[in-house]
Amino acid sequence: MTEERKKLEEIIQNFSLENLVHFFRAKSQKFSPKNESLSEFDDEDFKEGKLLGEIGFSATEKLSVISFQVSKELSECSGKKAQYEKARKILKLWQVDGGIFIFSDQKGDFRFSLVYPEYSGKKR
Repeated sequence: MTEERKKLEEIIQNFSLENLVHFFRAKSQKFSPKNESLSEFDDEDFKEGKLLGEIGFSATEKLSVISFQVSKELSECSGKKAQYEKARKILKLWQVDGGIFIFSDQKGDFRFSLVYPEYSGKKR
């Protein structure tokens, strides 16, 4: 089993934000841990928002790594749409090139979502 596979298995078996940060640090030397509260985005469906870090690709391009704890089940269709809308709202507000969003529930289940804007001409 490769080292990357072992790290992913560890995250799956023992989900924690610390394990995620270790994973991203191991995968990219450009990953910069932040651990900043995003409480301004908390609401009844999403709590404990955190900017875990960023991966800078250039001076103007970066990928944010963000986590939220969700109150709805991760498999619920309305929950999936709400997660996407939350991610989209943050990216649009921050004018970020993309984000990896990690949504987790009380049971320790989680979902990784890569969200990025679709460009149409000069508009996001």
